[in-house]
Amino acid sequence: RASQGTCRMDYSDPDNRSFFLAIYRHIQYLGRKGCPRTALAFSKLLLSLSPESDPMCCLLTMDYFAIRAKEYPFL
Repeated sequence: RASQGTCRMDYSDPDNRSFFLAIYRHIQYLGRKGCPRTALAFSKLLLSLSPESDPMCCLLTMDYFAIRAKEYPFL
């Protein structure tokens, strides 16, 4: 279900926070290692888990990764 974008997780649950943080740190690591396309894909996944609140502020970096990955139609 996560690949379809229908999986939702509540950030306020303490068990889910560590998962959100792990994905966010992985996105940062991918960005530093020169993998913007994969970082963009993980950003989309993280945003799809909680699109109404965006607790990790993925929208702030998704445009940067889209430009770096030359995914102009996404913008």
